[in-house]
Amino acid sequence: MVNKNVSAGSKYDETQDLVRSPMQIGEAESLYKQPDLAFAHVGPKQCNMRLYYQKAGGWAEFHEK
Repeated sequence: MVNKNVSAGSKYDETQDLVRSPMQIGEAESLYKQPDLAFAHVGPKQCNMRLYYQKAGGWAEFHEK
């Protein structure tokens, strides 16, 4: 989820969500000692987000409607 309320210490408010997307979870090919976050424009009206840490990886796709 991407939430527009990013104030430090504020409680999560679901009504402030801009987008929600399920994430796929898997095992990374390499060991990531620090979190690695990347966004990529992969096609017309499509963006991917990837997050890796240790041997875990997660990714989500976002499509403009």
